[in-house]
Amino acid sequence: MEENKDIQWHQPGPHCNLTTWDEFLKGSDDMTNTMLQPDPSVFQIRGKTYLSDKRKVDATGPAFEFLDLKVFAHTENILHTARRIKSLKLFLESHSDREFVIINRMLPLTPILNVIEIFHRKKGVKNDSQFESLFERYKTEGDKFRNLRLKFLVKIPNASWVVKTAVGALGGFRPVIMGKGYLQQEHFLGSNYYEVDVDIGTSRIARGVTGVILPQNKKLIIDEGFVLEGQDESELPEILLACARGVRIDLYSLGVKVTPDILNPVEDAEKPTDSTKQERSYSSEDDFSDARDS
Repeated sequence: MEENKDIQWHQPGPHCNLTTWDEFLKGSDDMTNTMLQPDPSVFQIRGKTYLSDKRKVDATGPAFEFLDLKVFAHTENILHTARRIKSLKLFLESHSDREFVIINRMLPLTPILNVIEIFHRKKGVKNDSQFESLFERYKTEGDKFRNLRLKFLVKIPNASWVVKTAVGALGGFRPVIMGKGYLQQEHFLGSNYYEVDVDIGTSRIARGVTGVILPQNKKLIIDEGFVLEGQDESELPEILLACARGVRIDLYSLGVKVTPDILNPVEDAEKPTDSTKQERSYSSEDDFSDARDS
């Protein structure tokens, strides 16, 4: 665990490393604690005709490219990191002409690890109209809509038999809509960013998956993707919202111990953009069955 230091965030630029899985394996044996931009085609997502034939296609995109990963170790969850974490707030303000997506997953460990991934959109780049229309609705329609659309995809090509067996017993590697009844999410919208905070501790199954993967994380190469689910023909084909590849990540070694000078006061962080609560309450018995994509 690192002590407090001057926290720097990567600057937007053409530094992403696009590789296929086969190409990557040739030169990654000694790589650790590295985050990259994977080739989007490692994921399969809904194609244009999915509603009639259930056909998935190799993903395109992403709309937002991976920029940085930071891990903050604290005694509690950090909500609305774009406002609470001083260095991130200043970073976003210094790039007011850019658009960012921030995904903060809060792991129920001791201390709690707030794992923050930040993605950015290239200047002047817009995607297909169906994505742009859906993304605009996603930002403006409120939390109930968002919780039914944000989908998580994961691939672990070098997972051991133990990891595959355990994750399979917990629901497998099928895409899952994180906020559809089993994970508490909070959504925040700023002038140049959208942030979602995902509380892993609110689901027994999510805690179980974390418990299986985290001890093996330093050995694994994990590809993660995020998609806004297309549920109507006008919203298809899907494209990736964002994706990242973590190479043998040791979250504890990356963790920055939170001290008072790192955070802004809680009252400086805005309230969630929409106070709509999910209709289903959270419990330790929640499962993935209703949230899995076919």
